[in-house]
Amino acid sequence: MAADFEITVPTTEQDLQAAYRLRWERLRKPHGQPEGSEREPRIEDLSTQVVAKVGDRVVGAAVWIGLPGPGGLRVRMRQIAIDPEFEGTGIGRAIIEHIEAEARALGASELHASVREERVSYFLERGWVAVGEDVTRFGNVRHVSMAVQLI
Repeated sequence: MAADFEITVPTTEQDLQAAYRLRWERLRKPHGQPEGSEREPRIEDLSTQVVAKVGDRVVGAAVWIGLPGPGGLRVRMRQIAIDPEFEGTGIGRAIIEHIEAEARALGASELHASVREERVSYFLERGWVAVGEDVTRFGNVRHVSMAVQLI
């Protein structure tokens, strides 16, 4: 299914809550995590939310954060979630490209993410590389630390 969509930041509380709900339903609930676990209180206010909308409906969501670090700005992308009805329509790729462009515009030389093992090949095909240590979350969900060069 092709979808006409826009990538933006949530502009209403309703859109923000829909993004949280989508991230929880797709990424946390299947692993027995409580609603609210998709939020990281210590960095939430420093993070930028991104949504994909079809009309008024939030069908994709992600969050990213840029923090100063050794060697410059360090940008980390987190929690990309797509409504199952819209998987395979290019929305996930558009969200990633949007965040890459935002990070590049801020002067970041790399974008980092902790990628679920089943999605690693998708990222490798797009120029990302594995870096650092792998981690297991929620007892059985393996994640690979990955990065892509932005310059």
